[in-house]
Amino acid sequence: MNTAIRTILMTCAAMVLCLAQTNATTVPAIASGNWSDSTAWQGGVPPTAADDVIISDTCVITLDQDVTIASLTVGQGLSGTFQTSKTLVTNLTINGNLTVITGGTF
Repeated sequence: MNTAIRTILMTCAAMVLCLAQTNATTVPAIASGNWSDSTAWQGGVPPTAADDVIISDTCVITLDQDVTIASLTVGQGLSGTFQTSKTLVTNLTINGNLTVITGGTF
């Protein structure tokens, strides 16, 4: 196989892999509550490993179970709080970025 075709095929394969990894859904918190509380999340389902999570201004989300997510943004410029439970031992795994915006609390 000639070098130009091999280069094109490798580039296409890399692009497909990059696109496959960017299929995360953005899930914002819409109310304060525990992570497991479906009413705290837009769409009514707590975020999972494929999701980019936003703790919206005025929302306080308490981690009450072990969770893996794609990324976490706390706050939108005014407030927004992510906290762990005071009575449960829980783990948070973030496979991407953790961003705490001005006014956010982590």
